[in-house]
Amino acid sequence: MTIKYCRPLLLFLIFFIASCATHHDTEVKKAGAISISGLIKLPLLYDSKEYFIDDGPLFVMNKSPLAAYRVIDKQEIEFLGSSKSVYDFFIDAYHSPKEINEISFAESLANYNRKHTKKGTLEFLIYEKNQKVKIYVIAKELDFAVEATLAGNEKALNSLLTDTVLSTGA
Repeated sequence: MTIKYCRPLLLFLIFFIASCATHHDTEVKKAGAISISGLIKLPLLYDSKEYFIDDGPLFVMNKSPLAAYRVIDKQEIEFLGSSKSVYDFFIDAYHSPKEINEISFAESLANYNRKHTKKGTLEFLIYEKNQKVKIYVIAKELDFAVEATLAGNEKALNSLLTDTVLSTGA
């Protein structure tokens, strides 16, 4: 799925942003949920002043706590020099990087605590360090991945992380 065809999906995601709220930057309250491809639910906050839709990979961002989401498609993986599917690239880079692009990706996150978890057909590659979390949402059935970068207040961050992984419908 190319970014060009993701615009309706991105608009749908922005409405999801409006379904969550922060209170004193310490807790996150859910007001609803929205689903990507009927599989992925992502928590976002409605107190942001701006949301970005771009032709590039970064498409939604919230400032405090930081919540940035982007779609990584096959073209981006090919740009990195890999002929693998999006799913295979991330799984191999996480578990046993062999190609230079996989090794480079793994080394860029080497100082992070790692966790691989599954819920239904979705898999979550979670990298945590201090008050920053990167989550890669992948599935064999999807031709793209979603990268979520979360940073900020620890309570709000934990709420966002919990909502991203535990509230995901599959």
